Amino acid sequence: MRYCIDMKEAAQRTGIKGGRNALFALLKKHGHLNKDNTASHTMIKLGYMRNELKQARTHSGIERNYYKPAITPTGISWLHEFVKQHAEIKPEAAA
Repeated sequence: MRYCIDMKEAAQRTGIKGGRNALFALLKKHGHLNKDNTASHTMIKLGYMRNELKQARTHSGIERNYYKPAITPTGISWLHEFVKQHAEIKPEAAA
């Protein structure tokens, strides 16, 4: 499995103002994330994102599976350019 970064780290690396939540909103707005915050089929086919299968245990002890979007190494380069074009960047990150 190739190394991928989570959305929190991707937001930090790109320096998007508003952090992880702003990154999710921006990607959703442009159709790169689905309504359930999973990566769109197009982003997966391009190799920019993937959906990682995760597990959590509910309060009643039942295991629940869910998908979490992650950025691939190829995708981080694309994401930097995308954020520069479509979002406000923190002043310290722009320098």
